[in-house]
Amino acid sequence: MRFLCLLLLTATWLRGEVTYRIRLGGAQGGKIVEVTAEQYVASVLAGEAGTFRNAEALKAMAVAARTYAAHFRSRHAPEGFDFCSTTHCQRAILQNVPGRFQEAADETRGELLWFHSEPALAAYTQDCGGTSEAAAAIWAGEYAPYLTIHQDPYCRANQHAVWHWEVSSATLANALTAQQLLTPPDLQRVLVLGRTSSGRVHTLSLIGARHSQPIAGSSFRFAIGRGLGWNTLRSELYTVTAVNGILHFEGRGAGHGAGLCQDGADEMAAHGKTYREILSFYYPGTSVSHLAQDVHWVGIRAGQMEIFATQHDIAHQAMRLTNVAAAELESQYHLPKPAILTVYVYPNLNAFRNGTGEPGWVAAHTFGSRVDTQPLRILQQQHGGFQSVMRHELLHVMIEEASRPGLPFWFREGLVESLARNGVNTGPEANPGARDEEIAERNDALVTRAAYRSAERRVTALRARYGTAELLRWLKDGLPAEAMRSSTSSNPADSK
Repeated sequence: MRFLCLLLLTATWLRGEVTYRIRLGGAQGGKIVEVTAEQYVASVLAGEAGTFRNAEALKAMAVAARTYAAHFRSRHAPEGFDFCSTTHCQRAILQNVPGRFQEAADETRGELLWFHSEPALAAYTQDCGGTSEAAAAIWAGEYAPYLTIHQDPYCRANQHAVWHWEVSSATLANALTAQQLLTPPDLQRVLVLGRTSSGRVHTLSLIGARHSQPIAGSSFRFAIGRGLGWNTLRSELYTVTAVNGILHFEGRGAGHGAGLCQDGADEMAAHGKTYREILSFYYPGTSVSHLAQDVHWVGIRAGQMEIFATQHDIAHQAMRLTNVAAAELESQYHLPKPAILTVYVYPNLNAFRNGTGEPGWVAAHTFGSRVDTQPLRILQQQHGGFQSVMRHELLHVMIEEASRPGLPFWFREGLVESLARNGVNTGPEANPGARDEEIAERNDALVTRAAYRSAERRVTALRARYGTAELLRWLKDGLPAEAMRSSTSSNPADSK
């Protein structure tokens, strides 16, 4: 039922009929006004992205803001409106919206970020400080595997990320007490007890002369923001020291750190990235489209493997062929079946394209332990069959699970290609300089295929020189410098 409502919402959105009821001045009072969805998106851009310099970054923010609204549509339903106009929902300036914000909304009209046929949790933050945060560290129980910890070189290029704030211990104690947080009245210092995997403060201890009080890092920051201003403790990426009754905070970033980093997105746009490339960087695994197809899935399960299709017989056939492909890989390369695997076999090409964001010439899409494939019939006719495709995608899952961080993309993808085809492409290297971004290219099939062939031939040459077992060991240990040098030679014997 929820998915049907989302389909109806999206369809009316495309016709320009969706409206939102916005309470001005916050959730506790003020006038309620009704605006169209695109007027709301433009007003959020005015409130949340006023410092953006680049049009592509604004368009990325427009899609994020629109998706955030679709995801949280019922947030204030019991109070009789959809959203408040403050940062509790999304800060919206509904009067005198500059034209560039409306243009960004219009140019992306109706586009949403989809994940597993649902609008994604399109969180965003002002400045991630160079490292994004995982959703699980902020919102307990939220399933958002596309909100992960990753380094953000674009945000790091921004010199505004570093900040300093100091406050007297007495002023801090009074502010926390005013926000109804238990605080030692004789507060002397603040001690960081624990951090998240991204390095952000998770828990603190407020230490007085006679006792201490633990407090969550997020509660601490929000209380300070409400009591002393949001430009004080700007994020949870900080250290704190106490000197002569003054607490000194040194930090990076602004906001919770999850999702789209606004400063980083603007920097990406300045480097020529499109809004879709920006969204792909900050929400990996999601797709941008107007509508996720209404697919009614039926599933079967065997151990930790689940297969979904629109017909039971197709699901059973896919299960059998997946098991055959997994058995082949185990026999040939001693690679065990993935611990967890979920496979979705789409009923038609349009559903596959809308559900994954992939072009029609891509046979399957793998993210984590989930594999989405084109229809069984199309795979049999155009891509060598479902079993062949699943052999390839199983290798993606296995190799990504085994790979150490920072392993070159060309090596991982080339290893998949080489093992899937068992090293049949042993011809001369046509393009030894193929870049990772060319492998990830999806707008030009010729560029992508040429890059994959290049990566496959590089890895096949390495297999001929070092052996398959050694290359599989490099997944955990990393590529030796000699392998990096020798892989660029058209003839392995030429590299000594």
